[in-house]
Order: sequence, then structure tokens, then C-alpha cells
Amino acid sequence: MRDPSASTPLPACFGGAQEYTLNASSRWNKANLSTIVWSNGCGTCPIITNSSSDYGTYWDYKNKSTCGRSQEGQDILVALLLAGVTEEAVREARVPTFLEMGGGDGVGISNTFLLEACFGWRGLLVEALPSLARTLCRNRPRALSFSFAVCDARQGTVNFSVPLSWKKGPKPEGSVPCSRLARIVPGCTTASGYFEEKWVTAGALETKTRVTNRHTVQMRIPCANLSAMLATAGVTHLDFWSLDVEGAETVAMRTIDWDRMTAYLIQVEQSGAALEKNQEVRDILWKRGFVHVATRWVWQGAGGDLADEFFLNGTYLRHHLARVAEVVPDLSKETRAQLLAIANASLNLSAADSIWARARSILEQSARRIRLFRQPKVFYKGPF
Repeated sequence: MRDPSASTPLPACFGGAQEYTLNASSRWNKANLSTIVWSNGCGTCPIITNSSSDYGTYWDYKNKSTCGRSQEGQDILVALLLAGVTEEAVREARVPTFLEMGGGDGVGISNTFLLEACFGWRGLLVEALPSLARTLCRNRPRALSFSFAVCDARQGTVNFSVPLSWKKGPKPEGSVPCSRLARIVPGCTTASGYFEEKWVTAGALETKTRVTNRHTVQMRIPCANLSAMLATAGVTHLDFWSLDVEGAETVAMRTIDWDRMTAYLIQVEQSGAALEKNQEVRDILWKRGFVHVATRWVWQGAGGDLADEFFLNGTYLRHHLARVAEVVPDLSKETRAQLLAIANASLNLSAADSIWARARSILEQSARRIRLFRQPKVFYKGPF
């Protein structure tokens, strides 16, 4: 149900209609979700249990599941870190909820496909590029999809830059030779191929940080703030939020009403070319009680460093420290044993703050990648 205090809902898509309408959010409910048959072509789902011995090796995720769609196994890591959410959802008679900003086509390199296809989560998908947003809605009919870039305004427009890449193959229907045009545009053809939108590196001009291709197309597209999207969906809690909006991550975080929304796990793409933005993201999350628990490299080397940083809600971490200690990557055997010992010693949630501070220190030091930090030796000292 939509938040009654919200103003007119934003257009959205639900049910695979590929059409964004104002009434889609009112139809995104448990009853309608149960009627949608989603032929996701997933394959084998991973088994996530309460015992870390059943998890298999995290780095062997590609051999454990054909349903994983993330670029570097981020979706498996999310399922492991949030294993406690399943029990909580059953106890509270609710369905876990995700938000993926930078939804792409909903399948390729998706961080939430696995959660929906294998574990029955529901969620919101946000994609700025209009041509992709239609495909997104078709590919993920159970999700509520938005076709917006993120901006400060409740609803407006923003300049958007889309790099173009050349692809060898048959010419698209109705295409025009590039030689007849003043500049390269999506779909125009050469002798043996055509140019297409390279959506994985598209982004708002105001926030671009990546090096892009020589050929780009600029367009004016709709934008909205995150609070308006959440209000349209009637969502006040996110179990998982995947945030990859090509440099506009702080814009998304500034446009959310943190007094009306809670989250358990937030995954944010960080860039070695945007150290100031990286730190601003961390400052926002640290001050709201989140702990940096893991980092997965997406790209290293030529073209810059890119990685996803994972931040867990401090309250969730206190309740599930032992589980997190068992599965968080990049810990030595000795450090993991030390963290598990702290978890056992702090079973009483009123344990001394010094115990929790020690756990935080271990997690954040193991998760830190210095090439993504302006001040690698500065750590947050506040409570969580």
C-alpha cells in the first residue's frame, strides 16, 4: 500500500507490461505477486543455511549456482550476510525487500536477480536509461520498476551521457548508415556492424567519473529523488539496497528521508577516481550506524579501480555477529577465530561498547582497500 502521506505517485512498471503508469504501484501487492508466473530460466539455486559448513566456498560461487547474475559473486555474498533475514521475515510474516539502483536489463550483472528468483524476495528496480527500462520491466515482472535517474528534485529531468560501442552483426531493423549522419547515434550501421548503447557505463553528466568511449550520445531524461520512489512503493524498510549509479551515489543518499527508512545491508560502488565521493558515502553511512564489513573488486588496472563496498546496519550486526563472522570474506583463519570469539563473548546485546568496537575494528580493517580511500588510516570512532 502506498504511503498515504505521499503526494501523487510516480509512474512505475509492474507485471511485465513494459509500460510505465501511475497506477502500477497500487497493483504491486502480495495478492498480485502470487498470480505472476515468472519464467526466469534460472537453473540451480544455491543452498543457504544457518551453518557455515553448508555454504561451500564463497569464491567457488560459479560452481555452486547457475542463478547468480552478479559480476563478482556479490549476490551470493549478500545472501550469506543476510541469512538472518529469512528467519526474521518468517517470524514477522513479511517478505524481504530489496532496492537495486542501476538495474540495467534486470538480468545481466544484476545483484538482486538471485534474491528474487531463488529466495522469493520482492523489490524495487531503478534504471535511468529509457531503452533499458522497458527491457527491465519485461525481464523482472514481479518487481516494481522505475525509469528515472536520481536527482534532488521530486520529479524533473537531468542531462545523461551514454557511451556507444560498436558491435559486429546484422543491422538492426530500420537502421541508417552512420556515414549519412552528422554524428554517431545508437543503431546506426557500418559495413559489418552497428553502434549500440553501452549502458553499463552510462551516467548523469554532473556525476560522471569514468573514462568513456570516444562516441557518446547525450539526452535529457526524467529524474526523481529516492524518497519519492520509496513513497510511491510504500516501502519504509530495505533488507538490501544495491547502489550503482555512476557517481551519483551521494545524491541518492541525500534524497532519502533517513528518519522514515531503515536498511540492513547497503552495497555501494566506489571508484578509485572519486575518493571524495567515496568518503562522503562512508561518512553518511557511518553516522547512521552502518559498519563497512566487506569489499569486492569489480575492476582493477587500466581504466581505474572499481569496487563494491558493503555496509551492515549496526543493530543487525549485533544480533547476527556470529553468522557474519563465519561468512565475511578476506579474513585470515586467525582473525576469523578472533571475531567469532568476540561474537560468543557478546551474546548479551548489552555487552560493553569496547567489545563491539573491537568487532567493528576487525571488520573495517579487513574490508578496507586503500586505493579507494583519501585517508586510508582514518577510521570512524562513533558508536554503532
